[in-house]
Amino acid sequence: SVFKDGGDSIVIDDLAIDELGPAPVVPEPAPVEVKLPGRAVLIEERCEKPLGPEWRAIVSPRSGTSISAGGGELTVNAAANVTACVERDLPGEVTAVECRLDAEEDTGQTWGPGVALLWSGGQALRINTRGPDGCFGVDSTAGAQARAGNLDGYPATLRIRLESDKVVAEAATAGDWQEIASFQRDKFPGDPRRLRVGKMHGVEGTDDHGDPGQAGVSTITMVRVNGR
Repeated sequence: SVFKDGGDSIVIDDLAIDELGPAPVVPEPAPVEVKLPGRAVLIEERCEKPLGPEWRAIVSPRSGTSISAGGGELTVNAAANVTACVERDLPGEVTAVECRLDAEEDTGQTWGPGVALLWSGGQALRINTRGPDGCFGVDSTAGAQARAGNLDGYPATLRIRLESDKVVAEAATAGDWQEIASFQRDKFPGDPRRLRVGKMHGVEGTDDHGDPGQAGVSTITMVRVNGR
């Protein structure tokens, strides 16, 4: 090609321009992974394919309710006040569990999606999202239901952390971790035996409310179990 600048002609090599090709694509930044220091990862599930036989689904018989994994998501289709979750047994010496989820299209409160630990002695603890309230909830066998924190967007990461002297339920969205509730460790003695993830009736069980509420969908993209 020839371009004229005033009285001068400038020759540009078309081939050289073509060889430059399109502008490079800049990838989107990956989600920040905040792993607990000094703790081994015992289990990590990224939901890239159907869950293995170690997981058991607990799904309400209500029409339209389902839970399935694949393509990097555990997808929960369920009305606001309906159970749809998965659970599995845990190895010994667990020190933390967490999950990352998006519940923007789920209007559950007590049945909002979350993560729970269950002990063989009947103790249980769950942290979940309460979208309509804009906060997080904690249910446990150690005290009354708590509602706290600021649920200011998704994805949200929910964690139950076991220390030598306490058990902490905490959550994070785009900012720092928020402590939602804390309990003395002797309220939850020994190692937890089961992990439950998804929509459930707090620590009361896996039943449904009499009013199922509005249909919705939520997704879980990561489940992690840490240990010593």
